[in-house]
Amino acid sequence: MIVGVKILQIPCSISMHLSAKVLEFIIDSHCHIPMFVWKACPGISQLAMQVTLPKSPQQGCLMWKATSNEDLTFKDAYLFKARTGQKIHWAKLAWSQGIPPSKSLFAWRVMHDRVPTDEKLQERGLNISSDCNCCFKEAETTMHLFFLCPFAARL
Repeated sequence: MIVGVKILQIPCSISMHLSAKVLEFIIDSHCHIPMFVWKACPGISQLAMQVTLPKSPQQGCLMWKATSNEDLTFKDAYLFKARTGQKIHWAKLAWSQGIPPSKSLFAWRVMHDRVPTDEKLQERGLNISSDCNCCFKEAETTMHLFFLCPFAARL
């Protein structure tokens, strides 16, 4: 209740009287707002009077406003909660006409950690030992292979 009072900017002098439910203010399909609410919040009262009320009581339902049909599916919830990716400005450079598509695809795979290194193959269930084919000192991961390996540093 306190959050709603702050959002609607209802004065504290009347907020203690606002414990009723909307249904208590509907009589004969018409909205009846108490006089102390009219005096304290005429703007909110005027808005409440503009609401069209149904002729007979109806059961309420929850609606998901982030979709076109207002139904919540698992996919919609996942997409809503999924992290939105950062805007990658290098993508325009990598996918330009002057760079062969195979090189652009490889750059994309490196940036999204999609290069099939030993580490990635092990994550998919392959039982293999992992050694960097360039320095033979560390496990083969994308980070090591392209950024930390002494061989890559010399390049």
